[in-house]
Amino acid sequence: MTWPEFDVHPNPEEYVTTYDFMELPTTSADHRFEVRVEKVAEFSQTHPGTFCISLTNTGTETLRTMFGITPPFSRYFGTNQSDKQLVVIPLHSRDTSVNKERLVPDEPPWRAVEDFDIPQVGTTIILDAGESVSDEYAILLPTGLTSEYHSGQYQFSDQVKFQLPDEERLNNKFEWSFTVEIEPQSKVN
Repeated sequence: MTWPEFDVHPNPEEYVTTYDFMELPTTSADHRFEVRVEKVAEFSQTHPGTFCISLTNTGTETLRTMFGITPPFSRYFGTNQSDKQLVVIPLHSRDTSVNKERLVPDEPPWRAVEDFDIPQVGTTIILDAGESVSDEYAILLPTGLTSEYHSGQYQFSDQVKFQLPDEERLNNKFEWSFTVEIEPQSKVN
């Protein structure tokens, strides 16, 4: 069995700096986020390829943030240049609709166990200056008949909404993206 090699990296050139929903710039440059995307484990006979995402408040003040259902990342489907898809599933989610026990198989092929809907629920977290939120994600094929990881660069994106200390609601957002790059390989049995 030949397993695909992969790499992951954030797309800093695609970061959209903080701004409010009216597209007015914020008044403070102190509110920033850093995204880290790092490989944890290659694909193998015992587990799918995995990587970690962490999002850190690099500003000087505590921020009230709102993520999707599984912070820091909740948009699980990525597409390459040929419209092929990959699915990334959080490995430490407490949510029962999107979690390892329900969606990640115990053995190959590394394909999502079943189709799932992405709940439209937000998770609010207070992030102190320097504090991070992170999780590990498994790279899977979508459900269906596909038996091959198609090579290419798969784009994933998400956003975090946040509230500045002197505001009464979540008026700002930070959009970010990352790439999972799959190298050519043979079919998965």
